[in-house]
Amino acid sequence: MGRLVFTLGDNIVSRTSISGTRLIGRIQGRLDRLSTLAVVLSSCLALVLIGIGDYITGTEIIFTMFYLIPVSAISWKLGRSAGIVASLICAVVWSIVDYFGRPLFDPVTVVWNIAIQFAMFVSYAVVLSKVRTGIDAQTAVNEDLEAALAEVKRLSGVIPICAWCKKIRDSEGVWHQLETYILDHSEVDFTHSICPECKHTLYPGRGKSGPFPRTAGI
Repeated sequence: MGRLVFTLGDNIVSRTSISGTRLIGRIQGRLDRLSTLAVVLSSCLALVLIGIGDYITGTEIIFTMFYLIPVSAISWKLGRSAGIVASLICAVVWSIVDYFGRPLFDPVTVVWNIAIQFAMFVSYAVVLSKVRTGIDAQTAVNEDLEAALAEVKRLSGVIPICAWCKKIRDSEGVWHQLETYILDHSEVDFTHSICPECKHTLYPGRGKSGPFPRTAGI
């Protein structure tokens, strides 16, 4: 019975983690498709609506978590510095709404509340910006790895080559010189010379080690 409970718990945690990852991926994709101006304007509008909703509902309903929405969007799209600025603005708006909702606060309490909210918002913004930086770095590494693997696989597999002239046929059925094909599908280069056997065949009277005349392309 205990093993069954643990198994069910692991399955629930695994599915929840997968769902959360998919949700984050969708949000990331939508934010990445938006322009910087669109994200800033949307975040400002969201902050205004959150502030109005926080004021209307009064102190009975806590709206603190909703202020993290504009902080998250700004931090994800614009980075840590912009996230810190957004955190400060959200903390000020939250404190103003809280002050007018409960006007018995003294100035010291207001400053204290702003500091506490700012610390919470900015901590979230810094962590989120680091997560975004890590994801971008990992994405760049994956792209470089895929490009390297693609380069490695360019000359793998079976290559059709003519048994007589040594030309190579590509995937489109076009025949290329051996040097041309290798140059187009790898990072190597060629320097031309002549081997002793060919030298003896082309210039039989000069011996294998004697000088031979230079010709074009050799």
